[in-house]
Amino acid sequence: MFPNVPESKSSEGCLPERRGPGRSVRWSLRTFLFLWAWLLFVSPPATAQASPALDWRWSHPLPHGNNIADLAHRNGLYVHVTDLGGIYTSTNRFLWDRRASSTRLALRGVTFLGGRILVTGQEGTALWSDDGVRFEAAVVDPPTSDWLEGVAASDGVAVAVGDNGAVYRSTDGKSWTRVTSAGITAWLSSVTYGAGLFVAVGESGYIATSPDGLLWTARTSNSGKNLWRATFGANEFLVVGSGGEARISTNGLNWTGTGPVTDVTNSLYAAARTTGLRIAGGPLALLMQEQREAWKSQLESLNTASPAPTWSYAAALWDGERFLVGGRTGVLVESAREQGTNGTYTFWFREDESPRNGLWSVERLGGTTLAVGDRTTVLSSTSGVDWYLETVPVTNFPALYGVGGSPDLALAVGEGGLMLRSVNEKTSVLVTNEIEVAGRTETLLTTSVVEYLGIVWTNVNHGLTTNTLQGVTWDGQQYVVVGGNGTVLRSPDGTNWTLGRIQTSKRLFSSVARSGATWVATGASGSLYTSENAVDWTERNQGTTNWIYRARPVAGQWVAVGQNGLLLVSPDGTSWTARNSGTTAWLTDVREVGGQVYACGVEGTVVRSADLASWESLELPTGKALYAMTVQRGQIVVAGTEGIILRASAGQNAAPVALSVYEHRKSGDPAVDLFGFEGNSEQPFRLQGSSGVESWENEAALELDPEGSAVAGVPSSRAVRVYRTVTGH
Repeated sequence: MFPNVPESKSSEGCLPERRGPGRSVRWSLRTFLFLWAWLLFVSPPATAQASPALDWRWSHPLPHGNNIADLAHRNGLYVHVTDLGGIYTSTNRFLWDRRASSTRLALRGVTFLGGRILVTGQEGTALWSDDGVRFEAAVVDPPTSDWLEGVAASDGVAVAVGDNGAVYRSTDGKSWTRVTSAGITAWLSSVTYGAGLFVAVGESGYIATSPDGLLWTARTSNSGKNLWRATFGANEFLVVGSGGEARISTNGLNWTGTGPVTDVTNSLYAAARTTGLRIAGGPLALLMQEQREAWKSQLESLNTASPAPTWSYAAALWDGERFLVGGRTGVLVESAREQGTNGTYTFWFREDESPRNGLWSVERLGGTTLAVGDRTTVLSSTSGVDWYLETVPVTNFPALYGVGGSPDLALAVGEGGLMLRSVNEKTSVLVTNEIEVAGRTETLLTTSVVEYLGIVWTNVNHGLTTNTLQGVTWDGQQYVVVGGNGTVLRSPDGTNWTLGRIQTSKRLFSSVARSGATWVATGASGSLYTSENAVDWTERNQGTTNWIYRARPVAGQWVAVGQNGLLLVSPDGTSWTARNSGTTAWLTDVREVGGQVYACGVEGTVVRSADLASWESLELPTGKALYAMTVQRGQIVVAGTEGIILRASAGQNAAPVALSVYEHRKSGDPAVDLFGFEGNSEQPFRLQGSSGVESWENEAALELDPEGSAVAGVPSSRAVRVYRTVTGH
């Protein structure tokens, strides 16, 4: 019923088969309040700047939504690599930091050469780092377009392998040389090191070994299946591949099967080994073999009291205490072994609780942002950073396709005419802030308003339609919902509803909005209708069969987006003009912030324009489908498939940081000034002070928290002190 759109590009997929051959200011002062107007007059003027690149950050799921391709561990440092140049490091497996890689190419392999981290990937990419923070490009000689799918290292030599039999060798990880004497033509997918040998595997059961990465000898694997991963542990090589293939060797020369991997007919991409245990993982598969027993699924409660989630896994390791397994959309699980009365048991735990159900709609209502999606998923956030899964009174888990409403009432709608309702309640909370200043702790009280919108939901039994509902809006007087078969529902209060219909053979309407006196509804097969009362609708034929997915009043005009990069602009909602969006990807939502218009879509698409005529494409850390966008406190928030939510600050240079609380305290030596600040989420700024406004001193460099607030204190023994905030670092 909804867009059958591509979820990813080949360079972004988790488990691919072989690809084949300015600034502004806000002022405050402690004394001489009459200076306020004069200070504003002499404040530094804002300077025009080109549209900056946006710093996109993962909000959901945790730790991120990239697809994990490989894992490595040494001396307490964990590293994994992903699509679109993702490198993440951690010392505790819970908190992961994304490291700058200076590439958007897919990264496929990671290992340690001594204490140095080595990374390889798409089109001959090779990186290295000695601190796990800064990664630098290595020299690859000759350069290659072959993907380097795997990398492994002995004590003094590293080997990377990949497409077209590519084998590269390095002794320091900074410079790589192609091994022309390898004589390998098979496409290679993985390499490991152990027992004094490098073992490389690839298509059609190919296995080759080398003691030094220079001289390679083909071995008989007794398998004709593609081999995707090789690993070494507990004095044994383990190789897994297509069709549930799993083979072992103690010397790398002679290979035998491990016993049948039952109920697995697709590929295995992840493998790890420790004494007495083997694991293998792939699409919707995670298996364990203990000693010489049969392989058992770790996704079933029959085999473990705490199963791993049913998911697609691509990489695994044994860190000396546990298995760590990673897969699609950043999923990480780890094992725990416990001794029981009848033996030793394995338990699996996911490192996060983020639901990875697809999200179809996201909306900011008052101080709360809500996202809804598949399996009746409702996520709420006050910051756009931290998201919480809410409980809904539904048992069969139909999809929710739309969310909207007012600051006082939220509506979520979806399959089978489902409609959920949440009423806002507010309360003021006194917050005690402890500020370290001048060698002592000062306490500053601030007041915060807490909203409960989106937390408690009830099912609206309107009994009017079983058609799918999707578009939701509120114009200040009535709530309007549109959906399948031209369904239009109207209500003044979100409880009592009237059923109407757009008279058309075009079946599904996916959006509805109002600006001025005009309502606009859009949908499948080029549907675009307008109304003055949300009762009587007139078709505005645009001569297209492309799905007009969403229309919104944006930047003083109407803007509609949809299938095949469709972009329509109208001054009044009735007369529309097609514009070139610069993309052929499905566009699914459009918003305005900071004087710029942004549109999002599938394949990680976000485009931006200052005039609705010329569009530029922005780079995001995902290539997955984005279905919705909203704006809050100068932030753009986009949501899409597999529960992904990304945020980026936009237009912040036009938004000053306000002083919300100020106290001067003479008690103590020295006296101190305490401040509370408010502004856009995660906005960096500086607090500056002056005795006479002729010159300014930096007092502190700060950043607002995700809720758009911050507290700070500075010593101040002077009788007169003027303060201002300057946005930016």
